[in-house]
Amino acid sequence: MTSNYWVSTQCNHWILNQTQLAIARAEDLHYAANPEEYTALRIWLINCICLLTKRLSLRQRITATSIVFFHRFYSCSPANSFSSTDPSLVATACVYVASKVEETPVHIRNVVQEASKLWAELGHWKFPNDVSSLAEMEFYLLEDLQFHLIVYHPYRSLMAIHSSSGKGATKFDLKMTASPTWTSLIGAAQNASATSNASGSGQGPVGSGDLGGPSGLIDPELAYGSPGSGLSGKSADSAKAPMNGDAEKIRQLDRQSQIRMAWFVLNDTYRTDVLLLYPPHLVAVAAIFLAFVLHDPTRERLMRSKRIMDDRRERYKTSMLHPRESKNKSATLAKTQEMSASNPPVPPPDAMTFLAALNVDLGAVGEIVQEMLGLYDIWHKVGNNAGNGPEMFRRLTKMRERRREDLLKNGAGM
Repeated sequence: MTSNYWVSTQCNHWILNQTQLAIARAEDLHYAANPEEYTALRIWLINCICLLTKRLSLRQRITATSIVFFHRFYSCSPANSFSSTDPSLVATACVYVASKVEETPVHIRNVVQEASKLWAELGHWKFPNDVSSLAEMEFYLLEDLQFHLIVYHPYRSLMAIHSSSGKGATKFDLKMTASPTWTSLIGAAQNASATSNASGSGQGPVGSGDLGGPSGLIDPELAYGSPGSGLSGKSADSAKAPMNGDAEKIRQLDRQSQIRMAWFVLNDTYRTDVLLLYPPHLVAVAAIFLAFVLHDPTRERLMRSKRIMDDRRERYKTSMLHPRESKNKSATLAKTQEMSASNPPVPPPDAMTFLAALNVDLGAVGEIVQEMLGLYDIWHKVGNNAGNGPEMFRRLTKMRERRREDLLKNGAGM
């Protein structure tokens, strides 16, 4: 176990490239009806992991680690595939192992009991409800993970970057802004729409937003580490900025909205391959960027700041190309142009300037942003199917049948 990401097994063994992922997914993409069907299966299975951890009353850290284990199992070499394994058993084993790794173990009988109920409700009546099957799958999972069980999540990087900008949230703030579920960005929008359409019905929205454990949307332990590390107790309370007047209250609420939006985006990254392709701090930077773009007040401020900066650059360019024109101006304007000519315009101290000044690979950040935008596009296309358990199992069964037919043909040919 190491506290340094750069010497960890995640950095040195589990940061893959697109070619490796393409090889690992080749079999499933061959037997799936189309790439969208395979993506819908992945999204649905991740949602099922979140539902299982919620039923077991596990924290968000365990949910996140379970999903990473699940992605690694289906990306290792030699590759595993949905069509050659039982993804429901693999997902259950990932939750069971993650609970041990994160030091919140659950008895194997409780895991099997809750998993059997969940998968039966989703249309999988043949899920093995004996303890021995899960115990055996645990060892297969550990072997394929090469016993690399320490996972670095981007949530802590998100909090560190947000704090270093001077607008950070403490553990106290996070607890005060917590939500009862691990919500995705799309799930939050769906839940808001469903709540407004079904107000007074007594039924809450059900969908991709209902994903997480009881610990809340923002888990302070996941963001700051285990108790005793980072801010805690009185130091956390003292780090909370005092609120002076209504203006400060509005700014504080705005900052909380930004961090919630970024947290939503990070939740959604666990449905993609970005955690297998990029270091967690780059994923956190991309989430912050998307939050700034998707958060309306922040986006408006950034666009206004950009227009002001463009105007300053244009005036500076003019003063450099035509310095003599200043003689025909008033004395005040001439002095202003003289100062602008000697001092190029400095970018304003806004969010984009802060992100641009970070010592990170902005090209990789752009790739992560594109990956997330691609996810949201596909998610909207397959949204209904990704929430239909029996339909997903029917498609999974067809993939297995196609693979079985190919194996029989190849065996007969020999």
